[in-house]
Amino acid sequence: MELGALLRLVKNLRGIAFWAEDEDIAAELRYLRRKSQYRWVGVLEELGAAGCSSGLGDLLEGKTLKILKPPEELNAFSEIVSEALRAPPDFVRTVLAGSFYVAPVLLLGTKAVSAAEPVACAVFEAPLLSDAEQKRHLRILDYAALDAHQSATETSAKAVQAAASAWRRGEAAKAKRTLSRAVSVQARFCKEDGQTRFWRFREFEGGKPLPYVLYLQPLRFVRSALDTRDGAQAVLSLQENHPQVFAASLSVVPAFVVRVPS
Repeated sequence: MELGALLRLVKNLRGIAFWAEDEDIAAELRYLRRKSQYRWVGVLEELGAAGCSSGLGDLLEGKTLKILKPPEELNAFSEIVSEALRAPPDFVRTVLAGSFYVAPVLLLGTKAVSAAEPVACAVFEAPLLSDAEQKRHLRILDYAALDAHQSATETSAKAVQAAASAWRRGEAAKAKRTLSRAVSVQARFCKEDGQTRFWRFREFEGGKPLPYVLYLQPLRFVRSALDTRDGAQAVLSLQENHPQVFAASLSVVPAFVVRVPS
């Protein structure tokens, strides 16, 4: 992608939507479109194509939705992680794209939340939010993604480089420990950051608490990949041949569960 186009995309992207292909999310997608008239909502190319074939074609047309094609360098790594975690391939790519484009992930439907939970290090709940509160917290989420990006990508890159060096020396156990420690440190940051930003959730009363904000860790993808030989080779290849793209895809990714208010 040409640099100017990439900068415009990052500047105007409200978030990247993800949903399970076999779940009806028309109401959530319609609501999200209505609340994103002046900013783009990204959708991965393959997920958008699947949505069109399943009856969402009308909702996936227009200026609001932006079809995304993340860096091809990440494809093989995404497939390996998807198999290792038994996660939908589109979900893995969406999370990596969220980091790469400095944008939160927007989860539509209960199955999308279930896909996200295994890589969430912090979850913040609240009763069903009003329209105004969803808008407020989507804006807060946008800043959470931006504020974390530089520090998270730098620390992730250092951890991956150290782990890759250990792996090349034949110290697989040390490589895994290095990444596990980095995941733990990052998780502590996410919990503290979420408690600070989403303090209003603790003050809402009435109704059943529902998950709204999840902090996702692409770095967990890397740790999982090291459990297989093919995964380790994919990590080593990315770290050696595409270090900037890889690092940019390993930030903390805040996710928001889009729910239609009553």
